[in-house]
Amino acid sequence: MVKERDIYLDNIKFVLILFIVYGHFTDLNRNDSLMAGINNVIYSFHMPLFIFTSGFLSRNINGLRPVEINKITDSYVVFERLNLGFKKALI
Repeated sequence: MVKERDIYLDNIKFVLILFIVYGHFTDLNRNDSLMAGINNVIYSFHMPLFIFTSGFLSRNINGLRPVEINKITDSYVVFERLNLGFKKALI
């Protein structure tokens, strides 16, 4: 039995890949304050969302999926706050 592709999720991944490319472009031009701001906004969400979307498509959905997503999301939030704290402490 062939599983049908979810075009909506494929389109989300395509847009996120474009954000990755644009994020790398803005990373090269961080001297400009506008580009640095755009870079910070893009990097705050595009990689985590791309990873979650890829993980969502990687295996079958089961009853434990919400629990797994909550564990990952909680860990992500904790480490992002730690990362922000370290960055603020170094500035």
